[in-house]
Amino acid sequence: MIDAGKTMRETCLRLFPQHRVQSVDALLLTHGHADAIFGLDDMRDLQDPRAADATPVFLSAATYADVRARFAYLVPGAGSSMDAERAAHGKGRTVSRLDWTVIEPGPFSLHGVTFHAIPVRPLPSAPLPLPPTSSPPPPPAFPALPCPAVLRRAATPRGAPGGGPPPPPLVLSGHAASLTPY
Repeated sequence: MIDAGKTMRETCLRLFPQHRVQSVDALLLTHGHADAIFGLDDMRDLQDPRAADATPVFLSAATYADVRARFAYLVPGAGSSMDAERAAHGKGRTVSRLDWTVIEPGPFSLHGVTFHAIPVRPLPSAPLPLPPTSSPPPPPAFPALPCPAVLRRAATPRGAPGGGPPPPPLVLSGHAASLTPY
């Protein structure tokens, strides 16, 4: 699975049965924002409480730092809930069991799929100041898109004439799921 955002639990509980997905074999986190990591605690609802193995999680060093700052109880370290539960052998487990792997920029393989980790510089948190100008701003570099054509195609149901074929199924770790764009 890629990312575990704040609505991940509800989405998985709704879609997994429809597509007969029984488990999450691994988790790839792309960045440390809410839309990618705020569902980490809910991973416990997708794990077999009797299983001894933790779910492998792959992420960059920067994302791992964000996770440690927000979810210290999920990562190994002095006094974390994860350490206490490992010592108790999972009795009464209340937190997700996750096995963290920090990845470096470049290619890596996960369950037979090759990914390329590309470092991306974060956007500034405040707008960049604009230089003072007395002339009007230049015209856009790209012409406007033909919105009516785009809207007509978007309004046509997938699989219908003019709407194109439905998306091919995406197979991850032996499970098939059809992804529908927003």
